[in-house]
Amino acid sequence: MGKLYILALLVLFTLLNHSTCYAQGASDSTTFILTSRKVCVGDTIDIPVRTVHFRRVAGFQFAVSWALGQFRFLGVSNSIFPTSEFDFEAPASNTRVNFAWFKADGTSASLSDSTQIFVLPLVAFQPGNPATLGFVTNPRDQTAPVVAQFNQAGNNIREFTPPLIGNTITILAVPTVQADTDTITLCGAVRISRCVGFRYGRLIRLDGT
Repeated sequence: MGKLYILALLVLFTLLNHSTCYAQGASDSTTFILTSRKVCVGDTIDIPVRTVHFRRVAGFQFAVSWALGQFRFLGVSNSIFPTSEFDFEAPASNTRVNFAWFKADGTSASLSDSTQIFVLPLVAFQPGNPATLGFVTNPRDQTAPVVAQFNQAGNNIREFTPPLIGNTITILAVPTVQADTDTITLCGAVRISRCVGFRYGRLIRLDGT
């Protein structure tokens, strides 16, 4: 992955040498998003990574991290980027994954809002309430979040720190019922139709039985 970072930085350095003042509004800020959910210990989960306001982007990098022992990283799936431009690295600490992408030809890409750019498969290990899976935001980190974006004219580019919306995952130690008005969903995605709750250890259905 170090090679990819070096190549990306060389491309961005060349582009930034030609940049001038470039103002960016809030509505133009590329944002990366992780989705919250509940899982049980031992579950394999797919966490989609989505983006909004992905306009005229020449490259980005960011990292996703979690507490030691809470998750096991399985790889990356469903990436929309060419493998020659996108790379990831899972350090031996087993607490994070680093990601980087850049447009190899020096141009940019735009995506529809809420586009899923890749999926992060993990195994939930350690119960916690909550277990936080989130973006690394430390500006001194080796993979500090950054986006390189062209202006609308396409003749200037700037780097900025993107807004990041993290993920809170509650890892349940034992199968636990999650109820709503007409269903109960058990861990493992078992769904019991038309149930509204438990009473004295037995299911109460809408018909009262």
